[in-house]
Amino acid sequence: MTAGDGFTPCSLEEAVARMLELEASRLGCYSWGAGGYHPANPKQLGMTLGEDTALGLGWDCAGAVVHALRLTRHRPGFNRQMHASITDDLNVDSLLEDADPDRGGRGELGQLVTTPAPGILLLTPTIKIPEKHFDEPGHVRLILDASGWNPAAPRWADVIYLECRGPNGRRPGVVRDHGASVDKHDADWPHDFTRADGTLVRPRAALVRIRYQP
Repeated sequence: MTAGDGFTPCSLEEAVARMLELEASRLGCYSWGAGGYHPANPKQLGMTLGEDTALGLGWDCAGAVVHALRLTRHRPGFNRQMHASITDDLNVDSLLEDADPDRGGRGELGQLVTTPAPGILLLTPTIKIPEKHFDEPGHVRLILDASGWNPAAPRWADVIYLECRGPNGRRPGVVRDHGASVDKHDADWPHDFTRADGTLVRPRAALVRIRYQP
């Protein structure tokens, strides 16, 4: 297998370049459930119809990122383990769970890291608390610049990233931002907790490095 087959990720440098291409194109919109990589047409920007076809072509956050990494969304066998919230497909939570051995992850695609750098994914997980009727969707961003990161006083606000963010229909699809909102997320959710069903929830933001496989 080689990068470009839809199952083998490209280098992080190429992923950044491809995400910058999406930003520069100013095409498409945020479209829930849309986006991905098409091995038969690698130069295609990866725009696909989402669940709301009236929006036209676009991506969601994971769709844009997996396009940049040259990965198809559907990946049979991925994250099949007892603690998985989703299997056989790439999204925010399956990428996080695969990279986290404490949640059953096998590290098929990625590994948790502690230092941001270009091409690394910054993710906030989906947080579901059924007994409180609470559901906060997860989100993934691809880091563009971490030169301002200070490990002695770490702040996500010092990290610049590219993301495709909602609401549904927002244009253009891919934009850049800094992580101040991620700092707020972590301040709102400072601790791990266990839901009533016994599921471990790790709500804080995490970094995942997708392994390049030349």
